[in-house]
Amino acid sequence: MKKLFVIGMLVFSVYVQAQVGIGTASPNSTLDVRGSLSLPITTFSSNTTAGASDNFLIFTGSSATTLTLPTAASITGRVYWVKNGGSATLTIATTSSQTIDGLSSWSLTQTKAVRLVSDGSNWRISSESLSSTTAWLYDGNTVSSIKILALLTVSIFQLLQKIQKEYGLLQQVMLV
Repeated sequence: MKKLFVIGMLVFSVYVQAQVGIGTASPNSTLDVRGSLSLPITTFSSNTTAGASDNFLIFTGSSATTLTLPTAASITGRVYWVKNGGSATLTIATTSSQTIDGLSSWSLTQTKAVRLVSDGSNWRISSESLSSTTAWLYDGNTVSSIKILALLTVSIFQLLQKIQKEYGLLQQVMLV
């Protein structure tokens, strides 16, 4: 009986520490996927609430709309990618007085996209596009005015590039 117990415990401990590999016989992480990953895409044009099976949500409407996130309380680590592919402003709202990086809502203008992650009590932005071709990673930043600062910094940099190109006045620019 003692041997059976020891063998059972060994089998159980291997099972508890198991790693799952898809496309590999020797996974390097708890979940190791060697290949492409397919996640659902949901389009919407009117007020809607993100669901448990949603991942990438694309707004396609022509009038101002609100996307409401579910409560972050019981879904730590849940990720939503949201893109404004419409012609009006998309407002992302929360429930239960939760916040998005300290704010009660977040607005996306045309062509903007944002990645939202639940921390178990609120929503965090891990990245947001500055334009349709540029992404800026927040990495947990909670300063609401940083969005405006980044846009201003990009605008100043673009202005300096234009001055240099048009007039050849600047050889080197150092920002301290």
